[in-house]
Amino acid sequence: MNATRKKKPPQPIVGTCRWVGGTPSPAALDNGNAMLLIVPKRREPQAYHVQRLTDGGTVLGYRLVKAGVENTVYDLEQTGDTLRCDCPDATHVDRPGGCKHSKALRAALAACGK
Repeated sequence: MNATRKKKPPQPIVGTCRWVGGTPSPAALDNGNAMLLIVPKRREPQAYHVQRLTDGGTVLGYRLVKAGVENTVYDLEQTGDTLRCDCPDATHVDRPGGCKHSKALRAALAACGK
């Protein structure tokens, strides 16, 4: 008998985030000098440099570069209020709230009115 095991659906990401050094200026977001600290529950905190990606004044998305880890870059495409990340965890399209990058960045931007 071949019993198939049903996979559990991905759980929502739980944790906190905050801007390092206070709310970033528009210039800091444009040149990648804004720093976001993401602290997932039961995981190590990780800092990311955040750069806003624009075209003619229109925000297309954001780039997150993991601090201290070479070649770890995630791009988040913005469509309306939605941020779609290209990280491996973002492949779980059924994860409520999305991956930790999109969820944290959305919350951090909302907290500073951007």
